[in-house]
Amino acid sequence: MSDMNIYASKIAVLADFYLNYRDQDPYKDFAEYNDIGLPLAYVVHQNLVETNPEGRAFIEETYELLCSAMDIDSEQQYECFEDMLNEQEMGTQEP
Repeated sequence: MSDMNIYASKIAVLADFYLNYRDQDPYKDFAEYNDIGLPLAYVVHQNLVETNPEGRAFIEETYELLCSAMDIDSEQQYECFEDMLNEQEMGTQEP
Protein backbone atom coordinates (compact mmCIF):
# COMPACT_ATOMS: atom_id res chain seq x y z
CA MET A 1 0.00 0.00 0.00
CA SER A 2 1.31 3.45 -0.82
CA ASP A 3 2.42 5.92 1.81
CA MET A 4 -0.40 8.30 0.82
CA ASN A 5 -3.06 5.61 1.36
CA ILE A 6 -1.58 4.75 4.75
CA TYR A 7 -1.47 8.44 5.65
CA ALA A 8 -5.09 8.88 4.48
CA SER A 9 -6.13 5.96 6.71
CA LYS A 10 -4.41 7.56 9.70
CA ILE A 11 -6.24 10.81 8.97
CA ALA A 12 -9.57 8.96 8.71
CA VAL A 13 -9.03 7.20 12.05
CA LEU A 14 -8.06 10.41 13.84
CA ALA A 15 -10.96 12.31 12.28
CA ASP A 16 -13.36 9.57 13.42
CA PHE A 17 -11.90 9.73 16.92
CA TYR A 18 -12.19 13.54 16.96
CA LEU A 19 -15.77 13.57 15.73
CA ASN A 20 -17.19 10.65 17.71
CA TYR A 21 -15.06 9.90 20.77
CA ARG A 22 -13.17 12.97 21.99
CA ASP A 23 -15.79 13.90 24.62
CA GLN A 24 -16.17 10.39 26.04
CA ASP A 25 -14.37 8.90 28.99
CA PRO A 26 -11.68 7.53 28.90
CA TYR A 27 -10.64 9.53 25.82
CA LYS A 28 -11.01 13.10 27.08
CA ASP A 29 -7.45 13.41 28.39
CA PHE A 30 -5.98 12.10 25.15
CA ALA A 31 -8.11 14.54 23.13
CA GLU A 32 -7.09 17.47 25.32
CA TYR A 33 -3.40 16.60 25.03
CA ASN A 34 -3.64 16.23 21.24
CA ASP A 35 -5.54 19.47 20.72
CA ILE A 36 -3.71 20.23 17.47
CA GLY A 37 -3.28 16.86 15.77
CA LEU A 38 -6.87 15.67 16.18
CA PRO A 39 -8.71 18.72 14.83
CA LEU A 40 -6.08 19.08 12.11
CA ALA A 41 -6.73 15.51 10.97
CA TYR A 42 -10.45 16.22 10.99
CA VAL A 43 -10.24 19.31 8.77
CA VAL A 44 -7.81 17.56 6.41
CA HIS A 45 -10.20 14.60 6.21
CA GLN A 46 -13.02 17.00 5.34
CA ASN A 47 -10.85 18.49 2.55
CA LEU A 48 -10.98 21.92 4.17
CA VAL A 49 -7.20 22.29 4.30
CA GLU A 50 -4.08 20.60 2.99
CA THR A 51 -1.14 19.87 5.24
CA ASN A 52 2.44 20.96 4.96
CA PRO A 53 5.28 18.82 6.39
CA GLU A 54 4.79 20.32 9.86
CA GLY A 55 1.08 19.51 9.83
CA ARG A 56 1.79 15.99 8.66
CA ALA A 57 4.24 15.58 11.56
CA PHE A 58 1.48 16.57 14.04
CA ILE A 59 -0.89 14.03 12.50
CA GLU A 60 1.72 11.25 12.44
CA GLU A 61 2.70 11.93 16.06
CA THR A 62 -0.93 11.96 17.20
CA TYR A 63 -1.56 8.65 15.47
CA GLU A 64 1.53 7.08 17.05
CA LEU A 65 0.50 8.35 20.49
CA LEU A 66 -2.99 6.92 20.05
CA CYS A 67 -1.65 3.51 19.05
CA SER A 68 0.81 3.57 21.93
CA ALA A 69 -1.89 4.56 24.44
CA MET A 70 -4.04 1.68 23.19
CA ASP A 71 -1.08 -0.74 23.07
CA ILE A 72 -1.77 -1.70 19.45
CA ASP A 73 0.46 -1.95 16.39
CA SER A 74 0.82 1.39 14.64
CA GLU A 75 1.93 -0.41 11.46
CA GLN A 76 -1.47 -2.09 11.18
CA GLN A 77 -3.91 -0.22 8.94
CA TYR A 78 -7.26 0.71 10.47
CA GLU A 79 -10.29 2.13 8.68
CA CYS A 80 -11.86 3.80 11.72
CA PHE A 81 -11.36 4.15 15.45
CA GLU A 82 -13.71 1.23 16.12
CA ASP A 83 -11.26 -1.01 14.24
CA MET A 84 -8.59 0.11 16.70
CA LEU A 85 -10.89 -0.68 19.63
CA ASN A 86 -11.51 -4.14 18.20
CA GLU A 87 -7.78 -4.71 17.79
CA GLN A 88 -7.17 -3.58 21.36
CA GLU A 89 -9.88 -5.93 22.63
CA MET A 90 -8.41 -8.85 20.69
CA GLY A 91 -4.99 -8.09 22.14
CA THR A 92 -6.29 -8.20 25.70
CA GLN A 93 -7.93 -11.59 25.09
CA GLU A 94 -4.70 -13.31 23.98
CA PRO A 95 -3.10 -15.57 26.63
